Amino acid sequence: MLKKYSDSLNSAKARLKIADHMVKVGVGIIGEKRILAKALIELQKSVSFLIDAFLYYEPEKNKIKRLGDKESRAQVFFNKISRKYLNKEESNCLKKVLILTKKHKNAHLEFVKRDKFIIFNGETYDILTAEGLKNLIFTLNSIISRLP
Repeated sequence: MLKKYSDSLNSAKARLKIADHMVKVGVGIIGEKRILAKALIELQKSVSFLIDAFLYYEPEKNKIKRLGDKESRAQVFFNKISRKYLNKEESNCLKKVLILTKKHKNAHLEFVKRDKFIIFNGETYDILTAEGLKNLIFTLNSIISRLP
């Protein structure tokens, strides 16, 4: 079980590093704003691996069963585990990444305007900026660095 925990944690770190590189180089140096969507997807993969790492770590203590699909694993994590290890802001950051990715996948229209990547879903829209993703990356990095 600890090997799976370690593998999930290492995968989360790797995906976070990829997302960070995409934001710094792709947006910061090259100036390509469409990379923000790809960086968001890498952040979502990192969050999924991070949730898996917590779920592999926690059963050793409290006998929590790992469930099959991503949504049920996330629900178990946010309902039973996240309160022990994360503050409300960090938990909201993880939720925000998952929600934004879901909206991105279901988007009717996406476009770039100035320094923003806009995701349009029917009557609502969400805005991704490099600064916003950097804040999410910073929060995820601090969560990962505290894990045993």
